[in-house]
Amino acid sequence: MNCCSFFNGWAMTMPYHITIGKVVNKNEHLLIQSIVQSTFDEIDQTVNNWNSNSEVSLINRSPANTTHKISKHLNHLLTVCGKISVLSEGRFDPTIEPLTKLWKNATERGVKPDSEALEGIRKAIGWSHIHLASDILWKDESQTALDLCALSKGYCIDLITERLTLAGFEDLFIEWAGEIRASGGHPTGRKWTVQIEPNKEQITLTNGAIATSGDYAQAEWGDGYFHIIDPISCSPMRKKPKSIKAVTVIAPTCVLADSLATTLMLFQTKEEAAVWAEEIVKQIPEVSFRLFN
Repeated sequence: MNCCSFFNGWAMTMPYHITIGKVVNKNEHLLIQSIVQSTFDEIDQTVNNWNSNSEVSLINRSPANTTHKISKHLNHLLTVCGKISVLSEGRFDPTIEPLTKLWKNATERGVKPDSEALEGIRKAIGWSHIHLASDILWKDESQTALDLCALSKGYCIDLITERLTLAGFEDLFIEWAGEIRASGGHPTGRKWTVQIEPNKEQITLTNGAIATSGDYAQAEWGDGYFHIIDPISCSPMRKKPKSIKAVTVIAPTCVLADSLATTLMLFQTKEEAAVWAEEIVKQIPEVSFRLFN
């Protein structure tokens, strides 16, 4: 006998799967669909770089020193960005959008970016170019542009979880494009279970989140480069014998797990990443890590 309800679909070109730990009636089904769709719509309108009318896209196209009154969602995400940027000593940087475009366009042609073009963009890269005062944002370089994909999926999952919980659905398992958050438990009495890549380890969750990042499942841009950009070297990360293959982060929220997973992929070796991870655990004891190479 089925004891759960399932909601599957696509949002911003990525699949999602939501499990509710009970059989819902028609009205509950419509309520859940409404909560899920409206949350995806809000995130699309806020941080989706592929949406030319999103809040982030409008900021990215604006000239330097133009002030923007930003939404509570973007404000929260940028506050998290600032904290992770400090914790990571600048490795985590949401201003890498111009570098992403430059390198992706070049590697698709089988070349590296022109050094002059790279130097022209370098001056616009860095969290210090983003200024936030209450709900007002401005940037001091016109070329500076935001890319919040390293934590926006996690934040969206957190929002859906919180909203469904407030609506009375306490047993939840939500996955979107590989990021996961669970609350409560399976109605059969067991905990929610997640199998992580690449070692197929089984991890149980009661109230927490898991995010995984890695090069093993990423399409290469060419010559071993893949999509994670290092803001310090201003170049993409590259698959190498000693580089990190994958990292899994378990954290109280998905936005935290998501951002920490991306940050750990920015270290050149597993050993360097492990040292940083240990420091993070001292500051946030609820967080744990799995590193693979």
